[in-house]
Amino acid sequence: MIYIDRDGVPVPKILLDGEKPYEEEILFRLEQQTKFKQARFKQDDYYLDPTLDDLHTLFHSKCAYCESNVVENDSIDHFRPSESVSDRKGRADEGYYWLGYTWFNLYLSCHECQRYKSNYFPVIGPRLSPPDTETYLDYDQLRNYVNSEDTLLIDPCDVREHEEVQFGYDREGHILPRSEKAEYTIELLQLNRPQLVEERQERIQFLSEMLTDITFSSDESHKIKDVLFHLQDDQTHLGLNRHMIAEWYLANEKLVDNEYPDLNEDLKSVISKIVPYWLQIAQSSNTISSFEPEDIKAENNYTIKGVDSANLGDSQQPAPQEFSKFLEWVEIINYKCLGHVKLDIPQSSEGRGEQSILLIGENGVGKSTVLQAIALAMMGNEQLQELNLGDYTDLIKRNAKEKRARITVKFLNESDPIVVEITPTGISSNREQLVKPTVGIGSVRRLPEDGETVGFEDDPSRILALFRHDVVFPDVEPWLSNLKAVTAHQFNEAAKTIIDMLMIPEDLITEDRMVNRKSGNVTVNVGNGPESIKSMCDGYRSVIGYALYIMRSLNLYWESAYNAEGLIIIDEIGNHLHPTWKIKVVSLLRQVFPRCTIIISTHDPLCLRASRKGEVWVMNLDETDRSVKLQQKDIPMGISLENLLIGEWFYMNYTTDEQTSKLIEDHSNELFKENPNKERIKEMEAQLERTVMQTSSGISKLDTYFEVIREVKSEEMKEISKTDLANDAELRKKLAARIRDQIKS
Repeated sequence: MIYIDRDGVPVPKILLDGEKPYEEEILFRLEQQTKFKQARFKQDDYYLDPTLDDLHTLFHSKCAYCESNVVENDSIDHFRPSESVSDRKGRADEGYYWLGYTWFNLYLSCHECQRYKSNYFPVIGPRLSPPDTETYLDYDQLRNYVNSEDTLLIDPCDVREHEEVQFGYDREGHILPRSEKAEYTIELLQLNRPQLVEERQERIQFLSEMLTDITFSSDESHKIKDVLFHLQDDQTHLGLNRHMIAEWYLANEKLVDNEYPDLNEDLKSVISKIVPYWLQIAQSSNTISSFEPEDIKAENNYTIKGVDSANLGDSQQPAPQEFSKFLEWVEIINYKCLGHVKLDIPQSSEGRGEQSILLIGENGVGKSTVLQAIALAMMGNEQLQELNLGDYTDLIKRNAKEKRARITVKFLNESDPIVVEITPTGISSNREQLVKPTVGIGSVRRLPEDGETVGFEDDPSRILALFRHDVVFPDVEPWLSNLKAVTAHQFNEAAKTIIDMLMIPEDLITEDRMVNRKSGNVTVNVGNGPESIKSMCDGYRSVIGYALYIMRSLNLYWESAYNAEGLIIIDEIGNHLHPTWKIKVVSLLRQVFPRCTIIISTHDPLCLRASRKGEVWVMNLDETDRSVKLQQKDIPMGISLENLLIGEWFYMNYTTDEQTSKLIEDHSNELFKENPNKERIKEMEAQLERTVMQTSSGISKLDTYFEVIREVKSEEMKEISKTDLANDAELRKKLAARIRDQIKS
């Protein structure tokens, strides 16, 4: 990470005061803050697209954080998150919504740094409150106000952060911290992820060879020009380049000046700006050539005044950011009905939300089994031993040669995968503690009935419902309505989850139309008076019930479910839902839990409407060996439900009613016969025509089927008599094949 001077590029016209997107809405929000305690600000980066060219110019098409090339379209990062923020212990605050469309808060970032940075933004001392409207409308005044806040994450565009060297490098390409802030920045952004380390290793080797090759024994002016080239602002990993070249220059300045005085002036004009800055490293023992990785940690004792100790991980509970892991692939061997299947998890997130996997397939093919296996892999040994999974032999594929099941999960940028093994005598993992907070929702969603009490701690694993249908989800309402257990701030965060799930428009959220709590009940008012969650219809109760259960489970680590980075697994997600909700439920979950990985199974094509590239996987049985096959098959945008059902996702022949479908099937079969019954064919065609005539709205496939029959007959039979058709089996097959092909196209 290097310092970038923001004043090098003027504020884009679209972000000037009076021109900003949503400026009136933000001003109103600043003036009426109490109204929006339960309304989350929704950042719309679409309106920031015109600033991308300016950001690429400012940051030289490099990530502001890791200095790698930025190639993604979605590359705008809000240094201070606009929708919600989380500190190091998962405590939530309202986002810096008032900076959502402000130039000095926009950074160019690679997709991976954005994912790791997420909404984590701890500060040293108090967090800034929203400014008054006068400050908001004055760019310089607003910038000064924001600069009064001290952040734990190093700001690439704050010159004060770079007055002292924050980072060093070792020979292996690792970036090393020289301060508490640098350590947190490296840890949060994963600046030593394998790809970056490899790129730096290559750069170190290249620069070492280039600098060593300068011997000052002949005309090597072109080599000095090469040195200048690698100090240009558009070079990737420029911080590393400066580090190595500054060290080399300080050791050879006199030789350069003696041999190439003219070039040395050019070199000095560039390097004089960075030598004083890098002198702190180059004149110490911490250089590429001499220091070891542990040297920096040994010589620094980091302390930062004003940081809440709870922010610095003093609890035995894992810090939330330790769960910032992204699934790369899952491999399952000999678990229950599965012989060997592998699932590659999509990494590029198109639009809102993290990774998702949508499994489809017939009953009994193993969808629920895949969900169970992934859930087990997220548990550490401690949690696995607490699960009562019955006879372990039942968890191993019956005809497996080796009486052992294995579940392997690989996380992105982690070298050692998680391995769970099951033998007839037990289950074990190569991880002792919880890998990633996981919530499992089974296909049967039982909520407590009147008088039934279910404790939240009855299932500490949060995944038991994936294995047993008798699991009753605890009623979260009493906890949520408890003034002592849940603060007003925490309740408002939960209210945002409820409001998002119920799709309540923001303009309906007023002082008297909010989520409220009283006497153990939580009520929602959407304009018709307060209604308790308990009195809602079963469909609403089911969705809100398990959404609140997910939220409550994630609240163990994050105050706001919106900031949580867990794994949500739901079997048969469409159960109990109206078609309108089925279409929206996946998008809603992404909106409410945008940083969670969501893995679901479904039989319902409506639930696949929100699928994105790489997310839909079809499970089916191989007819030759009866093994389970798992194939990734994207769903084209705009495809009709009918084509989705008869396509390669559900393999239905027709989508008409059962009687009409049978009539179509019988007609096709009759055409295939060696001696077709001509009268029967004529009778069935007449019946099909009557069905089309009687259908006022039209049944597309039936209509198409009948039209194809007439079209094919007119083309193939205009010179062939009916007698010829009866005697020509090949022509009949050709006719039937053409009909079927066109019906399925």
